[in-house]
Amino acid sequence: MQLISHLKGHKASILCLETAQNAPLGGAVLASGSEDRTCRIWDLRTEKAAKAIRGLENEVTSIHMLPYKTEQPPSLPGRRQKGPRVRPSKSGPNPLAINTQDELNQITINDKDKYLATADDNGQVKVVDLETHQLYKQFRTKHDNICMAVRFRPKKPWDLFSGGMDNNLIQWDFSRGVPTVVWDMAAPSDLTPGAQVFNPPFVYTIAASDDGHVMGVGLGDGSIKVLTTAASGAGKGPGKKGGKGWTEWRLDSGHGCAVVKLFHPHPDQSSSLRLHRCDRMSMGPLS
Repeated sequence: MQLISHLKGHKASILCLETAQNAPLGGAVLASGSEDRTCRIWDLRTEKAAKAIRGLENEVTSIHMLPYKTEQPPSLPGRRQKGPRVRPSKSGPNPLAINTQDELNQITINDKDKYLATADDNGQVKVVDLETHQLYKQFRTKHDNICMAVRFRPKKPWDLFSGGMDNNLIQWDFSRGVPTVVWDMAAPSDLTPGAQVFNPPFVYTIAASDDGHVMGVGLGDGSIKVLTTAASGAGKGPGKKGGKGWTEWRLDSGHGCAVVKLFHPHPDQSSSLRLHRCDRMSMGPLS
């Protein structure tokens, strides 16, 4: 892997990164959040910060970038303690702060830009209505340990996935606030022979294809859980039939560290996933 950019500006550790699929700067945009309580928007063409959001009360642990619209903020930074803050442009309304009882690990927004979901250290998943600025749903069921990741499923208006340090991946119907499928990543039937036995399969990251037919889950043992539907075009693969029409299998990455970031790179690459490990980045086909 070749280094192509070196961006300098943060005064402390960087906790999260997000790229823009469609932005006024032409798409070459990276957002970063840091322990220095700032969020920076980088123009990768110039390798300089185009915008810096300073003076936040806490560390920025998660950022979600929205497709650019004139009435939307360029990013939504999530703060360490009191919840996500929607930061608008200078001409927009005041920021919206949504309080939570514990530290946030990730925020995400559905493909209609209507709902925001949070994952926190208490194992709780919450959904906020961005039109009313009110809590839409707080699930009675929660993870038994820290909830690390949350992701809406595109094209499925009520599907939400979450994962945590209880080794569980949960598919929710968030209109009713109930789980529809629960996968135990530590179940003997789910483990691959090459997976690490000394690192638990905590769920660190969840990715979704733009059509919602492929889900990827990065795990603490260095492996990847892949879920596909019949319409994914990903081929039969080595998978087994799972709940709710999913075909599922586990990819052993063979690396000695957790898979901490995984995403679907582009709408026309429907059968591929990209992943960031703590030692490298790679992309490959699922079929």
